[in-house]
Amino acid sequence: MRRVRLFAYTLVIVCAGAGAAQAANKLQDIYDERELTALQPRYERGWRDNYDNVVSPKFTPAERARFANVRFHLERRIPDSEPFGFMAGGDDVFASTASLKFLEEITLAHTWLDMSGLSTQSLGDYLMMLRYWDVRRGRAPKPLEALCVPDTSKIDPKIVERATQSFDETALFVLLHEYGHAYYRHPGNAQVPPATSRANEQAADAFALDMFTRLKQPPIGVAILFFMMTHLQENRADYPSDEAYQSSLTGRTHPVSPERLQAFARNLTAQIGTYSQSFRNAQASVMNLALQVMQLSYLLGDQGIQRLSSRIGRTVSPIDLAPRPKGRHLSPACGSRPASNLAFDGTLRGTMMAGRTDFALDLVLDQNRDAVTGSFSYGAGYGRLEGKVSNASLSYRWKLSGDAGAGVLTLQGDTYRGTWGTGDSATNGGTSEVKKER
Repeated sequence: MRRVRLFAYTLVIVCAGAGAAQAANKLQDIYDERELTALQPRYERGWRDNYDNVVSPKFTPAERARFANVRFHLERRIPDSEPFGFMAGGDDVFASTASLKFLEEITLAHTWLDMSGLSTQSLGDYLMMLRYWDVRRGRAPKPLEALCVPDTSKIDPKIVERATQSFDETALFVLLHEYGHAYYRHPGNAQVPPATSRANEQAADAFALDMFTRLKQPPIGVAILFFMMTHLQENRADYPSDEAYQSSLTGRTHPVSPERLQAFARNLTAQIGTYSQSFRNAQASVMNLALQVMQLSYLLGDQGIQRLSSRIGRTVSPIDLAPRPKGRHLSPACGSRPASNLAFDGTLRGTMMAGRTDFALDLVLDQNRDAVTGSFSYGAGYGRLEGKVSNASLSYRWKLSGDAGAGVLTLQGDTYRGTWGTGDSATNGGTSEVKKER
């Protein structure tokens, strides 16, 4: 069987002079026209070659007859749809070069972080940052630049190969999903009630998955697509009521819901036997993918987690996205100067107590003489602080989302101990104990 290979990697970090409609305008111009113009012919050749030689031979007679009149269009951008510029209508299937490039970069970032032993949460935080990006801050940063991913020539070839395979599988799934809409002649999601829209999305997913079973190739990389969608899409916490949230779903080109993700996972596991005919570890790979998708469905349906993601998205900045070890919330910003020997300059890690609960706490501080500024996180958003040093103590004010307060941190030996509080108090919140990372 010919392995699906849609697009060879061409990613180079170029320094340039949403599901949810709310995200679309913010990401419409994330890539320059010259980047997209250069990529468009390569993406189109990749899809048409695989459609003609790999995909269409697996169509049933009924599908072949239906798709004989369906035309594929690869645009540079699709207005008001980025970064999910994929759609079908009547006898036309549309895809966006900008959306494919964004998906390609997200895939490489996720693969590089994961295979390098780094936390993929920084990628989730990046996507949630884009969800709330204020255009007054300028153009939203591109994925690879924001996450400090090296040029592919500097990455282990095994990582690039894994990322390429994941992107190929994901791009194939996305395009087959749109052909599923064309096959069933689904109207646009904005033209039908939310329940019908969700049912249509599940039917298109099922069509794409059925094509993968015919190819005997499980879409392992698709987990990254749903990771991207669930982090970038606005959720229940962004609306004053459930009714307002449900109403917002009608404006989404690619609504993702817990029910859709669960249906995808069930459909996938039902086909394990077919995939097992292709390669030995298919069962473990497919079960792992199904588990990842089910976990995303639970996160999408948990209002507490939705509120947390909203808080993170509203407080995170590009300086907070530097690669960090698993279990950490912050690392020094990419390209920042090395920490000095000043007591409150550098990265501090430890714990903070809030009532009877302790949280892992990370601080990245910058000391200039007796003035200190910095960022902190304990996993519930990104806060900022500023203060002054006197002897071995830092007295500071902090802000995190709509909360604010004061605190004191004192160096005792090689350990920093202190208290923090809300409002004007530096003690009514709890305690902290951290050490400087050498």
